[in-house]
Amino acid sequence: MRSFLATRTMPSLHRNHNIASQKFGIVTPWYAHQFGGAERFIRQFAEQLYQHSFSVEVFTTCCSSPYVEWSTNDLPEGKTEINNLPVHRFSVDRRNADTYARLYRQLTEESSAGITSQEEEQLITNSIHSQALYDFIRQHKDEYIWIFAPYMYGTTLTGSQIAPERTLIFPCLHNEPFATLASVKKVFQNVRGILCLSPPEKELVLRLYALDSASVHYIGCGVTATSIGNPLRFRKKFHINNDYFLYVGKKDTGKNLHILLSFFEQFAQDFRFSGKLVLIGPGDTRWVYEQIDEKYIIDLGVLSEEADKNDALAGAIALCHPSSKESFSIVIMESWLQGRPVVVDYYCDVTRHHCEQANGGLYYRNYWEFFECLKLLITKPDVANVLGQQGRSYVEKEFNWRAVIERFKTALVNLFS
Repeated sequence: MRSFLATRTMPSLHRNHNIASQKFGIVTPWYAHQFGGAERFIRQFAEQLYQHSFSVEVFTTCCSSPYVEWSTNDLPEGKTEINNLPVHRFSVDRRNADTYARLYRQLTEESSAGITSQEEEQLITNSIHSQALYDFIRQHKDEYIWIFAPYMYGTTLTGSQIAPERTLIFPCLHNEPFATLASVKKVFQNVRGILCLSPPEKELVLRLYALDSASVHYIGCGVTATSIGNPLRFRKKFHINNDYFLYVGKKDTGKNLHILLSFFEQFAQDFRFSGKLVLIGPGDTRWVYEQIDEKYIIDLGVLSEEADKNDALAGAIALCHPSSKESFSIVIMESWLQGRPVVVDYYCDVTRHHCEQANGGLYYRNYWEFFECLKLLITKPDVANVLGQQGRSYVEKEFNWRAVIERFKTALVNLFS
């Protein structure tokens, strides 16, 4: 059961009293220099708290990105401001990256039953850590309500236990072996509350950690369209003359991209589809070419302009999102805001939930269902348009930032009253 250590030590929060006077410290290993959806969300959440008149500061490390070695201090230490938000950076500690990689690979290949408790401790010890950050939290633990994200890094697993009675976690959780570790369960059970991005994520938290439902709250993620996409501009800029489906995300097996590439190549042959699968995002193009004949794809890599991504989304037949491990998926919402449907993996509870709630997309369990999804969207463009419009309505209603912040305020009142 979760800890109630703070029940008698923190003043109660009422809906219109004390919330505005609280200081919030958001702790995350990387801030403002990365591509990941969880990192992108936590930055937007911090900035939205500020815009909604919360007193908020960010506490992070001098490591710029999850894509560099985690013991690299490639950003200056100290306080700066990003979009008016105070951002405090602390140096990261040395670690054994080879030990972490070996144990993480062992964990993911064999599940949590495949590592011992000693190996579990080694795995977490060799994650990203900052003793300087932990010292600061310890010295100022009573000054903030602490919000940690995401769950699986050392800064959260260690930092959240310094003042657990004043700590909330945005885990960005999906069903993976790391989530089943005993030390992770202990962390979840010991903090004040868990904040979730989707109802399926909340259900997963409750199922994995046997928590009181009063300590777990669905908050969501706000998503807005930064611009209205222009398909003709996209086609002209990137010399794309064919119809296309779109993938936006990391180019790796963790996102099931290899399955999408295999399915799409087979679909293009079976349906005699002359269009392309356009890829946007970081990763190794050479690996992509090992999975699929390059005549079926266009890999644009990382786009420098957000408008280019919006243009790409607006012009696609649909966004293909093959990942089975998501806690939210911002890009699905962005596709709907551009009026385009999505095609997702049935076995991802979160993305399937969004499709069902929005009636904005299709899902597949195998290649032949994938074939039928793409065939329908190609041959019945009016259906594709309706699905996209229904998706847009869903995002605008459920995931505008005002609704998200209101759910957050309600969670605060319930957790600290």
